[in-house]
Amino acid sequence: MIKLTLREMAPMINSFNAILNLPLPARDAYRLGIAAKQIQERVVVYEQTRQNLIKKYGETVETPQKETVMRVKAENVESFTKELEPLLEETLEINMDPIPVDTVADSKLNAIDMLNLSPFFCESKDK
Repeated sequence: MIKLTLREMAPMINSFNAILNLPLPARDAYRLGIAAKQIQERVVVYEQTRQNLIKKYGETVETPQKETVMRVKAENVESFTKELEPLLEETLEINMDPIPVDTVADSKLNAIDMLNLSPFFCESKDK
């Protein structure tokens, strides 16, 4: 069982895209694909909720590049953060055992992706 918080899940999305393009054993690819789908669903809802909070506590501003964006007003940062922080601690339990890190040892997976996905790896079973 792998337990993750939303804070941990958000950076995993791009890393899952990288690992799921690798030639993995079928069982590992399937399990990681299921986990990626569960995480993606949670992150989408989180992003929608975060955007709603930005609208609640923010204002529309123009960037130096003449783009219009929403930004949290300085006087509302504390309230925004107070409401966002508990959301980031929401958890998801994924019913899978970590896979041996040796499975991706010869891949071109970069260090950032490995770090983001570290809860899904364990030491090699041969050791």
